[in-house]
Amino acid sequence: YEPEGISFNSVQEGFPAEQAGLKPGEIYTSFNGAPLKTVNDLAAEIEEVEVGEKIVISSETNSYELTAAESPTEEGRPYIGVIGLYTRFNDDNTFLFKSLKWINSLLVVIFILSFGIGMANLLPVGPLDGGRMFNLAMQKIRGPEKGLKIWTKVSLFFLLLILFLLTPIFRSTLQAILGAFS
Repeated sequence: YEPEGISFNSVQEGFPAEQAGLKPGEIYTSFNGAPLKTVNDLAAEIEEVEVGEKIVISSETNSYELTAAESPTEEGRPYIGVIGLYTRFNDDNTFLFKSLKWINSLLVVIFILSFGIGMANLLPVGPLDGGRMFNLAMQKIRGPEKGLKIWTKVSLFFLLLILFLLTPIFRSTLQAILGAFS
């Protein structure tokens, strides 16, 4: 990775950055003509500015002129009113980087699927592990006959709830399939 400039998350109302129209997320590459690669570069450049002095901050597409205000917390210190400063890095387009990024995304998807399947397996529905655990627990707590009745009712309730929640998905899928043939 190589730093390509700085960016920030938001601007503070009533301060020079907002008044000049600086945009959060844009990559800024120069400050008063000096190149900006990292947040430390910006900090060093701002230290050289006096309150009330004109500043020019540039991105690759725009230049913004603003006047340094006084910091609300430190008297006599220049302030422009940006929040959440961070260094922006260029994307590394090498095969290795893209491969690692793809593998990372794949592992995230596998984790989410595994977690979701595991949680669904714990639902107290008959054939699932959660249903079997619930059945055993109810039979131990309430006795075999009463426990089986409770397990049946709870299992049926969750099965109907799942079907009810999946109805919109089934409906839109069926409409898409039937719409493809008309």
